[in-house]
Amino acid sequence: MLRSVFIPKKVDGQNTSYGKIRNGIKIKIEHYTRDNFKKFVRPYDISKDLLIRIGLIEKSFLMIDMNHLISDGFSMVLFIKELFKVYNGEKLNYIPLQYGDFAREYNRIVETKDFTNELNYYKEIFKDVNGITCLPYKSSLKNRMKFLEKYKFYHTLDLGKRIIFGLQAIEKSVSFELNQSVFNSINRNAKRYNLSKTAYMLAIYSLVLSFYSGQNNIYSLLIDFNRKSLNANTVIGLLVSELPVAIKVDQNMRLIDFIIKCSDILLNLLDFNIPNYKVLNELNLPKSRHIFKYDPCEMNDSNDNKTYEITNLNKIYKHYNNNSNTKDSILAIVMDCLCMVQEMKDHYRIEIIYDSRLFDDLLFTNIRDMYYYILSDESLLYSNITDIQANY
Repeated sequence: MLRSVFIPKKVDGQNTSYGKIRNGIKIKIEHYTRDNFKKFVRPYDISKDLLIRIGLIEKSFLMIDMNHLISDGFSMVLFIKELFKVYNGEKLNYIPLQYGDFAREYNRIVETKDFTNELNYYKEIFKDVNGITCLPYKSSLKNRMKFLEKYKFYHTLDLGKRIIFGLQAIEKSVSFELNQSVFNSINRNAKRYNLSKTAYMLAIYSLVLSFYSGQNNIYSLLIDFNRKSLNANTVIGLLVSELPVAIKVDQNMRLIDFIIKCSDILLNLLDFNIPNYKVLNELNLPKSRHIFKYDPCEMNDSNDNKTYEITNLNKIYKHYNNNSNTKDSILAIVMDCLCMVQEMKDHYRIEIIYDSRLFDDLLFTNIRDMYYYILSDESLLYSNITDIQANY
């Protein structure tokens, strides 16, 4: 996978690309000083360039840049672990499954499978969804035009406007941590009721979005790390998938029953291999701009022996007293907000990143506080949703 380049191609009318392996190439280690290391991060030509770069800053910092086409967050963790195994003279384990095997099997399923049952299930859970989830905007004009957001053409025009005028998201974030006591409570209830922890977190986040949007049907896009097979846990490559998810918030349900319902829906969707675009085309829906991502423990706390420290570019700039603004953009041009839940060994980290061009800071402060409030109080699991919202 690390030797791949990508050629543009159309599949089912969708612009995509296919990978091609380049043989006989090696990774070149790039050497930098504290004065010029910022040149390391630069665009790739995905049809020609090796899509991984390795750099050294004065033999103190090892820099790794992997294009998202050949890796995801899990792949980066796996690559670093294997890199330090080699560095320490350890043997790498045999890998039974390569990315090419995964890709060929996935393409075979997409090209040959009848997805009628899957699409009918999606139609059922989306039957009451009328467009995308809309939180209150800063702009009163944009709030008055919310009714257009259910139409694909509106999003195409909006995307074109953002690209033409270079309207980048102004990112801000709110965050919190759930301590070990809450961590244990969530794990205990997930086990007791046979719940997906992803669904547990998504259900309560959807409830909060319902409270602040005034909508009972919350449509989000779930980023699934897609490594349910044990063999897939050794594969480097972009395996993540996007799942459109619709959660209907029934005010008269107990919170625990609502989470169970959400978990049942999500477990069904995770069994499907249907591409995101097929679902959206069939339902005639735009892609949701509200993204939810759950990183399981395997993706975090991976450096057990603490032989190295993973850092980001901002910390390197700070180390060298460089005041350049190097903040990485996390929100894609088609996102309004991104909720990231990180499961650690004994606690959770939760961060919600939003576009402050569109939304007031106070709105997301309130969303954070309500999310924390519900997650932290185990007794609320047995309360009706309407009572939780009324008493908040």
